[in-house]
Amino acid sequence: MFISHELFTCSSHVLFTCSSHELFTCSSHVLFTCFSPFEVQVSEGAGPQKVRAWGPGLEAGLVGRSADFVVEAIGTEVGTLGFSIEGPSQARIECEDQGDGSCDVRYWPTEPGDYAVHVVCDDEDIRDSPFMARVLPAAGHAPPTHVSPAPPRT
Repeated sequence: MFISHELFTCSSHVLFTCSSHELFTCSSHVLFTCFSPFEVQVSEGAGPQKVRAWGPGLEAGLVGRSADFVVEAIGTEVGTLGFSIEGPSQARIECEDQGDGSCDVRYWPTEPGDYAVHVVCDDEDIRDSPFMARVLPAAGHAPPTHVSPAPPRT
């Protein structure tokens, strides 16, 4: 509910609570988890291309796991969407059209580091693109420079 130009009220449906840990979902998709007190980021609307993107995969990820985000077209007069990932390694990208003007996008980074996630409309980056995502090693993953061979056990 709009209260003033800077203050809004909102409500959420908490599906799981444990030790002040809450899981927020929308249409059965996990949006984010957080610990209280809750910090909520509100983004600007779509840019001139009428396309916006959001989700955890635009900010962070883990090696070998999907980094997910959502792209939403506002209205029916939207051009051709495209995605690319630039970083220390190639990343496989999948896009699933939801049929409601949005699509779920996933990419799988294979090396840790900083990745530039481009969301384009008619070959131009949308507002805030490229998004910079920091990809961390998955648990148990050690870069080759930190692994040394051991002699065989006898």
